[in-house]
Amino acid sequence: KVKKLSIGANGIEELPENIGILTCTNLNLGKNKLKDLPESFKDLTQIKHLIFYENEFEKVPEEIKALKELEHLDFYKNHIQEIPDFIGNLEDLKYLYFSYNEIEAIPDTLRNLKKLTYFYIHHNKIVNLPDFIVEMDSLERLGVGYNKLISMPDMSEMQSLMDLNCEGNLLEDFPWKLVFKPGMQFLIVRDNLFELSDEEIEILQQPHGVVISL
Repeated sequence: KVKKLSIGANGIEELPENIGILTCTNLNLGKNKLKDLPESFKDLTQIKHLIFYENEFEKVPEEIKALKELEHLDFYKNHIQEIPDFIGNLEDLKYLYFSYNEIEAIPDTLRNLKKLTYFYIHHNKIVNLPDFIVEMDSLERLGVGYNKLISMPDMSEMQSLMDLNCEGNLLEDFPWKLVFKPGMQFLIVRDNLFELSDEEIEILQQPHGVVISL
């Protein structure tokens, strides 16, 4: 009847075949050596918080698609090359972490994550952000730094966005009116390719209340 189980940093290479009998809602398996999951993992349908931080996954296991109550999913620091479409079917997700992987694109199905609040996908190989991201009204914090982004959509109408980090990309232009968005707090854009024009400098010198890191 354990509800929270943390067995991180133990060098675990595989999980027991009967792990599906657990009733926990929080499972932390970070800092192990997992590459896949046993079939019974799909029976953990009550799981809300699932952490695979710093393991050896090359893809998101299919067993994850059955975990419809997931609110927090963490695949930081693995070797994942793509986000599977079924992640967009986990509609209760609020926190989604895929940073430090080898991902090149964000799938269209993520538009279904109407409750997503934190989305961190920095340190990957992403070239473009999908246009639908500006329609994610629940998104508060977005981390897309250290990818290969060449442009950014205008996020100034996003209702909840307060923190954006897009440092270390290939951006030559930026929609600076984002700094006047109500509720915006932090904007990190350093280490890109743009050179500020006189007009942009004038915009940024106006009162806006946003902490900007250039």
